Amino acid sequence: MLKLMSSKFKPIDYFISAIFFAIFFLSIHMISSGKSNLVLFISSENEKYEYDLSSNKNFSIEGAQGITNFSIYEGKVFITDSPCQNKICIQSGKISKNGQWLCCAPNKIFAIIKSESSQKENEVDAISF
Repeated sequence: MLKLMSSKFKPIDYFISAIFFAIFFLSIHMISSGKSNLVLFISSENEKYEYDLSSNKNFSIEGAQGITNFSIYEGKVFITDSPCQNKICIQSGKISKNGQWLCCAPNKIFAIIKSESSQKENEVDAISF
C-alpha cells in the first residue's frame, strides 16, 4: 500500500511561513506609521502661505476685498471672519483631513490641507495628464 504523506511541516514550510508573516506585519507597521504632519496651504491674490496644523493659532490673510481671518484649533481649520457679503466661507465649517479645502471666492482666498509627505513641487499627475 501507498504510504500517506505526513502532514508535518518541513523546514522549508517554516521558512515560507516566517517570510509571509514578516511581510504581513511590516506592511501593517508601515501603513500605521506612515501618517505625516498635515499642512494648511493658503493662496490669495498676491501671496501663498503655509501653516502647520499641530499648533493652535489665529491669523489674517489679505484678499481682494479685505482681510479674512482664519483659526487653527486642535488640528481643525476654520474661517472666523471675512469681508464677503454672504459669509458662506464661514458657514462651511471646520476642515481637518488631507484634501479638504475652504474658499472665500469673493475675496479670492483658497485654503487646502495636504500631508507634508505628499508635497512635491512640479509633480506631474499621470491621471490628469
